[in-house]
Amino acid sequence: MPDEESAKKLLEPMKKAIDSRLEAITIAQGKYNIYLLEENVAHTASADVLARQQGNLNNLRSYIGTSSDSDMNVVNVRNAKTSYIEDNKPEIKGTKNPKKEFVKGGIFGAAVGLALCFAIAFMFYLMSDRLKSYEDLLFAGLPVMGRKGKKGYVKELEAMKDEYEAIAAIKGVSLKDVAVYPVGASSRITQTGQELTKACGFSDDTTLKGVGTKGNVIILTQNGVTTYGQIEEARKLFENLKVDLWGSIVIE
Repeated sequence: MPDEESAKKLLEPMKKAIDSRLEAITIAQGKYNIYLLEENVAHTASADVLARQQGNLNNLRSYIGTSSDSDMNVVNVRNAKTSYIEDNKPEIKGTKNPKKEFVKGGIFGAAVGLALCFAIAFMFYLMSDRLKSYEDLLFAGLPVMGRKGKKGYVKELEAMKDEYEAIAAIKGVSLKDVAVYPVGASSRITQTGQELTKACGFSDDTTLKGVGTKGNVIILTQNGVTTYGQIEEARKLFENLKVDLWGSIVIE
């Protein structure tokens, strides 16, 4: 206990508890008497308390040392700042033209604003649900059967037609039984679909009914236009219609 008075208060109910059991013990063991032989009060120090006190003293010493070092650092920084200002005072070469400074500031602000706009637009593009690269289709397990960039097709249309004919022969169909189905709406998708249909001899019926009748399809997608959701919807749709999805031609 923290003090002698508290210890005595704790002993009193213990004595009463022992006295209350005398009758029951006498019935079981026979008559006998209990006497208080000795009562001592000792003062001891708690090892935990001493350890905490010593730890607090050590922390206080460390804080005093750290505070002193911090004050010294502040003084050193102030002195260094004063010396730097004194040693690097700019030479006064005349008054600047306020109009020129205003124009410079305006040009700089416009450049920063334009760069910020491009950065925000690029961030939204990366976070959007739109197709960004033909490689995304490869990762999704959808074959890329052709690519068209701004300067034209990556592979010549004639070579692409030969590949399609070889695939059609393996599947036992003709290119007339294959439809090019646009996934997404843009003038480039429409134009590319017409070019491929004419050059490769695909079916010119790109309606959903026509695709279902032919039973074979190559989807047409465009980076930045076609969304991943549209591609997944098309895959599930053709799967339900039992249409053989060969792959995708990507407009970059």
